[in-house]
Order: sequence, then C-alpha cells, then structure tokens
Amino acid sequence: MKIKQGALALLLLLAPLSLSACRTSQTTNQQQQRATTSAQQHAKKHHATKKKVHHFANHATTGHQTTNKHGQAMQNRQANPLWSKTKDQRLAYFMRHWEASMDQDYQRYQPGQDVDFYGLKIPSQLQDYQVNLNQQKYQAAWSENGRGQADYNVVAVYSDIDAVQHRPGAYMYWFAFKQGQPVVLVTAQTNGDVVHDGISFKVTANEKLNQGFKQIVAGKTPVTKAQADQQTPIRLEEAALLVKKSKITTDVFQPEDIVENDSQSTANGGYILKVHVGVKGENVFTLTPQANGQVGISAVYGTLEGGFKPLPNQSNYGASSATVSRY
Repeated sequence: MKIKQGALALLLLLAPLSLSACRTSQTTNQQQQRATTSAQQHAKKHHATKKKVHHFANHATTGHQTTNKHGQAMQNRQANPLWSKTKDQRLAYFMRHWEASMDQDYQRYQPGQDVDFYGLKIPSQLQDYQVNLNQQKYQAAWSENGRGQADYNVVAVYSDIDAVQHRPGAYMYWFAFKQGQPVVLVTAQTNGDVVHDGISFKVTANEKLNQGFKQIVAGKTPVTKAQADQQTPIRLEEAALLVKKSKITTDVFQPEDIVENDSQSTANGGYILKVHVGVKGENVFTLTPQANGQVGISAVYGTLEGGFKPLPNQSNYGASSATVSRY
C-alpha cells in the first residue's frame, strides 16, 4: 500500500513537467508552422514582384524598341536624301546646256536670292501660295534634301524673267519631289488671284528637261561642266573677262571702253567683243567655244580713222590668238 502511495506521489510530481513539455512542443510546432507559412507568403510575394518587374522591363524594352524604330526611320530619311549639293551642281550644268539648245537664258534662284516673277517672290513666298495643278490645289515647300511634309518639296527654281526684262512670256520652273518622285513643274502665269486660286502650274511637256532631272536624281551626270561650258553661249561680261584673263594684249581696257552696241553674239555660241583704245583705236576680239571648256580667241588690232582698218605690224599690239579656260 505504501508502494502504491509512493508511485502515486511520483506521478503527481511528474504530471506538471509532462504538461509543460507538451505545451512547449505545441508552441514550437505552431512557431514552425507560422514560420513556414510566412516564408511561403514571402516567396509568393517575391515571385509576384519579380513577375511585375519583369513585365515592366519588357514594357520598357518594347517602348525603347519602338522609339529606336522611329529614330531609325528618321535617320534613314536623313541618311538617304533625295537631293544634295552635288546633284544641285549637276542640275546647274544641265540647265546651262539645255537653255543653249532652247536659245533661252535661265537663272537659278534659292533661299536668300528670290526671283521676282510678276510680283511673286520665290522661294521666299513659296509656302504662301498653293500649287494649282489640274484643278487640284497642293501645298509646296522648299527642301534642301528633297524630303518634307508638303505635297511638292521644291529643291530648285529657275526662270528666264530677267532675260525677257519682266515682259510677258517668261517661265518659272520648279524642280520638286512628290511622294519621293522627281517632277518638273512650269508656270507662265502673269496675273490672277494667286492667294485664292493658287499659282497655275503644269508638269512640263519638255521630255529632255524631265529626263535630265530624273537622271540627276538617279545619280547620273547627263551633262558635264566642260560640256555645259562648251554649249553655253558666251555673253558680253564673260567675253571681257576671258580677254583679260588670256592676256592676249597688253592694252588695258575698262568697261566703258567696250563698244556694247557693236559687240554681238555669234551663231556658234561665241562672241565678238569690240573695244576702243585711245581716241581712234579699236580692237576686235572673236571668242569661240571649244572642247573641254576652252575658248579660242583671235584678235585684230585696228584704227577707226577713215573707217575700221587693221593696223600694220599686228604683233606690235599683241598676239593674234590665244586659248583660255572658262573655269
């Protein structure tokens, strides 16, 4: 009986310890579960954040690619101009050759150097008026490279209005690009309500002019500078400069010494320049275009006493001939 009482007493003593151990174990298990749950939640949140960051990264990359494509397109347009200074110079040579074949005299006009075409200041006012073509109105604008937002992007303007002294009958040509394609427009309009109706233009019917412009745009050289010089008629001012440049004579003459009303162009594009020397002297220089931009000059030194007569001993006054380059 005593033993049983002792065992009971021992059980009573150990019971609190067992309960305490159970509570400790339960607490540990709960803490582990909470830690596991917290870790899983943290992992899910981290994964979601990672996905979100990845999404924004993709969006940023896509946006950057879109921006790059737009920038690349702009660079391509700038890197691939339709017009250039080289092509512009080739057009100048071509126009000199073409105007000679047409027996006309055209001048080139550009920003800072307007043509006064019956009151229109072009190209300064180019964007102020619409192009009236086939009963349709279009916008035009000056362009350095042939590209732009206008319907017609104009790269060169030529007119013969100065040659005809602003009388009716002058022409104005616009060399332009429409949707990237070369086109030559021409007008002879002298009056009208251009503010309301626009400037009346036509696509030129001159096939030589059309083809020449297209060839230049394609990078070809339809007319070289030497060919242009050979075909371009020599005029009074150039004739005087070439005679001085050749040093064919030691006689020095001034512009007022030139006999303008008796100097004249020749059928082959040359020029006969007459210059007074002293009171009764007169020198006659005949200029003839040659190949490769060269000009042949022949001289006759004479006197006006009793009418023009060549002087004896011509070599005393200068050389009888010379050759000089136009450039």
